Amino acid sequence: MDECTNGEEPTHMSRIRKPALAIAIATAAAASLTGLAAGTAQAKSVSLLPTSCTQGTAAHMVYLSSGSKVTLGFGSSSTASYGTWHIVITDNGAVALDYTTVASTNWSVSTNRTLAKGTHVLALNAESLTTGEVCTLTVTNKV
Repeated sequence: MDECTNGEEPTHMSRIRKPALAIAIATAAAASLTGLAAGTAQAKSVSLLPTSCTQGTAAHMVYLSSGSKVTLGFGSSSTASYGTWHIVITDNGAVALDYTTVASTNWSVSTNRTLAKGTHVLALNAESLTTGEVCTLTVTNKV
């Protein structure tokens, strides 16, 4: 059963955010990590950032930034990601997303946040409760 403990309903991108996902896929190759990390431009920066996973599963952190508004998430289109995942994303140590889901084909979960002015360290830690695999990534955003 899906569980969200940050008070917000996560977005299942495979069902609801297909247009955003299509944009993310189309622009991921063109986006530079430097532009994403700065996060100060008002234009939207979309990317599926590859994560480091302990068993080699191809997975990504969802990162969409537009001024102080960000969309953060995690997902995979790999069959190696099937099973139950516990996803936690923190913003300077405070939980922004804490979600457990049963993953199948081409899945993602995300949440929308408004960041206060300043520098934000956005850290992803996703653990497969099925295999024990852990995926991590950290992104810095300055508002």
